[in-house]
Formats: sequence, C-alpha cells, structure tokens
Amino acid sequence: MVAFHDGHDHGEGEPCPGCRFKAALAEHLSWAAADGDPSWHETTGEIIELMGTASAALAGLRNAQFDDDAGDPDDSASKAAAAISRLGGAIEELWHALMDDDADDEPGTAL
Repeated sequence: MVAFHDGHDHGEGEPCPGCRFKAALAEHLSWAAADGDPSWHETTGEIIELMGTASAALAGLRNAQFDDDAGDPDDSASKAAAAISRLGGAIEELWHALMDDDADDEPGTAL
C-alpha cells in the first residue's frame, strides 16, 4: 500500500523511503507490543480489523466465482475493493504519523 513511496533507491547511502518506513514501523510496533494493551490496540487495532475484513472479502469474491449460493460476485468485488482501500488508507495514516514527524521522536509519540 505504501509502494508508491518506495522507489527503493539507495543512492548516496541513504535508505529509500520504503526501507525507512519499515524500520520506523518495526521500531514502533516493538514499542507498542512492550508498552501494553492500550498502545498495542491504538497502533494495530484498526489495521488488524481491516486486514481481516479485506481477507474475508477477497475469499468471498473468489468463492462467489464457484458457488452460486455464495452471493453476487460484483457485490463481493465491491466489498473487497472497499476493504482494501480502507486498509490502504490506514497504512497511509501510519506512514504519515511515522515519517512526517521528526525522525528523532521516541517510539510511541508519533501516533
């Protein structure tokens, strides 16, 4: 979802935006996991929910192709597209929270 930020160009020894995001996200996730349930839920709750919704919608779309009782494939495709779009938006919010603030911020202060 954040691939449009990721030219993966490591010229001049600087990490690309995608690699910087992955490093910042890993640090933030480690902090949230160690900090306790409120921090963990604030950091991951929406994304976990949206990942599950997107996965279920994609499975429903595929099942609708083979099972007449599984529902309308067009409706399943719309649900899958909406879920993936919402997931992309949540990841984009994380991107901005972690990457737009000062790089020297302590983990947990960006969100």
